[in-house]
Amino acid sequence: MARTTPRQYLLWALCLLTSALLHAQSPVFRQHQPEDWGQVKIQVMYQDTRGWFWFGTTEGLFRYDGLAYDYFTLPDTTKADHGGIKAIFEKNDTIWAGFNNGMIAFCPHPGTAVEGRLYRWEPEEGTPHVPITGFVADPAGNLWIATYGEGLYVFNGKRLFQFNHADDGLSSDEIYTITCDAQGKVWVGTDNGINICQFSKNNAKSIQLLDESNGLPDEIVTALTCDKTGNIWIGTQDKGIAVYAPETGKISEPFAPVEVGEIWGIAVYDGFEVWATTSEAGLVRGDLSTHVLAPVEVNLPLSPFRIKRLLNDREGQLWILSDRGAVLSANLQVLPFQKNADAVQAICADRSGTLWAATQNGLQFKNNQGWNTAPTGPINVISLEEGANGTIWAGTFGDGICLLNAQGKVQKRISVTQGLPNGSILSMAAQGDKMWVSTLGGVVY
Repeated sequence: MARTTPRQYLLWALCLLTSALLHAQSPVFRQHQPEDWGQVKIQVMYQDTRGWFWFGTTEGLFRYDGLAYDYFTLPDTTKADHGGIKAIFEKNDTIWAGFNNGMIAFCPHPGTAVEGRLYRWEPEEGTPHVPITGFVADPAGNLWIATYGEGLYVFNGKRLFQFNHADDGLSSDEIYTITCDAQGKVWVGTDNGINICQFSKNNAKSIQLLDESNGLPDEIVTALTCDKTGNIWIGTQDKGIAVYAPETGKISEPFAPVEVGEIWGIAVYDGFEVWATTSEAGLVRGDLSTHVLAPVEVNLPLSPFRIKRLLNDREGQLWILSDRGAVLSANLQVLPFQKNADAVQAICADRSGTLWAATQNGLQFKNNQGWNTAPTGPINVISLEEGANGTIWAGTFGDGICLLNAQGKVQKRISVTQGLPNGSILSMAAQGDKMWVSTLGGVVY
């Protein structure tokens, strides 16, 4: 082996280790500070198919490209008592905005709009007179409008129809949340359970009720979202989070019971974790491998605030909106490695897609079966690298190198006895069939 022994590595190693131990277990949020808007307050946010963000405020609509904001003024006929924008949606390249007083406005072709203006929507049947709480579109092209006080509306492109309690059997006219499932059915959350609604081409209405008799843990449903696999995630007022699996038709509670208060919003990430904003615990994260739901600290020098809304964007970032109108975002791409309270000191993704995480107490890896602990014993792993044949090299602080196969089984151990100049492995780099190894005693291969 060729090697060098510069003692300067000692100081560098100590700095590296200290940095790893201080690694934050909470996401790092940054604030998106708009221009000086005076008393303008952001109330809702939305990402369109182009990736732009739209912010509904007390004074109008803003479009954000990550650097600058464009302002879309309110319709000329708007009265001052509209209460601001409460819901935003995109359908057929048109942005729709629902207001607190029931008014609905739209911005046609936002990709080419240059005049920056909203137009008031005035269907023949008129618009609601109560707050708009959400929009969805079904596969047939119908636009659904949820309200707090007048039930549900559906626009088929020609006429506006209403689903309400008195005439159609909707369980409540006060709707908190709305989503569309993978089959095109519209789900709405109310004080009296979930209503699953459909509207046929011949204008026939159908409503299916889900309540406690169907396994719903709490009939007051405050948040709904459909994930990529078709599961419906349900946020409640008092009983946390539940999930509906369409393949079984059953509702389950994926997390151990914990007091978090009312669920205001849910974001699901690739089936391994769920984020939610709550009335009592603030921002919480649910680990689907451990079934633990726990608060997450938002480290920002802001006055006390409550997180009212959240959104997961197309790049995997989590966006949150506070009750004071502050917009924050965090990159969550490193969070799958945070299996427990141990500080993650190194990470590696191998050719099979398995994720490896090095900690002070050993090595963990995540494959299709979830998180596992490699049987290395309580070693302090500080560096990781994949070898030419797919073997995982785990460098430790003081115990040399552990070689593992793709299933996490230890194949070989290399220590000072086998020729290492030192047992503390600072970093490694594969080059063909060789592995360069940096230690406190020098570099070898």
